[in-house]
Amino acid sequence: MLYNHNQQLNKLKRAQQILTILKNQGFEAFIVGGAVRDFCLRLPFQDIDITTNANFQHIQQFFSLCSERNIYGSYRILFEEESFDIATYRKEGSYLDHRHPSSIEFTNDIKDDILRRDFTINALLMDEKKNIIDYVDGLNDLMHHRIKAIKNPNQKLKEDALRIMKLFYLQAKLNFNIETRTYQALILHISLLKKLKADKILQEILKILNQKYWKRVFISFQQTKALTFLNGFAKGILFVLEHEITHLEEKIFLGLSFILDQTLIKHFPFDKKRKKIMQHIAHQYFQKRVF
Repeated sequence: MLYNHNQQLNKLKRAQQILTILKNQGFEAFIVGGAVRDFCLRLPFQDIDITTNANFQHIQQFFSLCSERNIYGSYRILFEEESFDIATYRKEGSYLDHRHPSSIEFTNDIKDDILRRDFTINALLMDEKKNIIDYVDGLNDLMHHRIKAIKNPNQKLKEDALRIMKLFYLQAKLNFNIETRTYQALILHISLLKKLKADKILQEILKILNQKYWKRVFISFQQTKALTFLNGFAKGILFVLEHEITHLEEKIFLGLSFILDQTLIKHFPFDKKRKKIMQHIAHQYFQKRVF
């Protein structure tokens, strides 16, 4: 579902109302994450995340829930016919599988919640009056078009390997540079991509393909040796780079990648619709070659 500008403003207004309700009940609450980042950059946004020191018992007193609470203390609420993801401030224990924390601890300190997050530009807060609160110098990184890990980049990427793909996604969306220490950590830990499940990698690649600066990420895939761990996609990505293709639709790229490496469908769990499109494009291509 795509939001127009008025719908965005209306959803933001609803989110501000949620913050006000929680604040009037004696709690803290802020909008956090991508919506704040994109608001500052004057980019469109759709999903709005809220972080608060109110716990699950408090939230269900004030709002209608439309999802079960998960183990990380986050859930979806419905307010004025709009859905919002809301989570209680938390700290996280050590990561055991390069993906999930071994434990979580709810906290009353917003700084604890901010410091567990991935990149500075994703850790900006907005209050009910649209004031931006910045504990990690994220506004400075936004101004300098820079993607920077919070605190120790080696630790951040080792903790959760999906952050590697999310870093590439941010580059495709924003056309930002990767901060030096964060880039060094990316190079060092690129092999952690093999720790990710295929569906997670596919999900991020599809998101990247639909961003304006996808080609910059294709170049980054090559430079960081990420292609080694993107089984099935490597030949398609290299073909695009070698032939200096500048306009690329998702279905064309998937079809091209499948033609060049038919193990692609075995490596990644494509839905039936995408599989059918890829096979159709490949069939047309090979039919023309035969005749």
